[in-house]
Amino acid sequence: LEKELKKSGAEKIAVVAVMGAFRTGKSFLLDLMLRYLREKHPSAAKVSDKDQEDCVVPDWVSAKGVPDWAVTCGTSLLEGREGGDDDLEGFIWRPGMEKCTEGVWVWSEVFKCKAGDEDVAVLLMDTQGAWDAKMSKEQSATVFGLTTLMASRLV
Repeated sequence: LEKELKKSGAEKIAVVAVMGAFRTGKSFLLDLMLRYLREKHPSAAKVSDKDQEDCVVPDWVSAKGVPDWAVTCGTSLLEGREGGDDDLEGFIWRPGMEKCTEGVWVWSEVFKCKAGDEDVAVLLMDTQGAWDAKMSKEQSATVFGLTTLMASRLV
């Protein structure tokens, strides 16, 4: 991550983090943010084109006006992204009640964006959902506290 930040040449860093209760779509939202940033900053994209030929997007998705950048990684937008080669392409998420994220995760891809006249390196940060049956109140408070301290923008 440090090498990627230096390579970006930006003097400022912005960390966009999402936190909240467990199973509320935090990783899904970050996966969409990652897709959007890759679309707007293609030079930073590391996603392979291996699945693009086989990418079948259901007609109802196109009919609803979902932008192309949101479905560039195939059906994972509809079914979730868990395990396998997709781990390198986006945040892991899945429907249901089983958690995906443990602790705090920072995506290692850096996006160089403009904030006024300045270049800013943007990082995305995912957090474990709070208040599940396996976390104590203290653990939830710790994750919330660390996230609040590290984030430039908190969702």
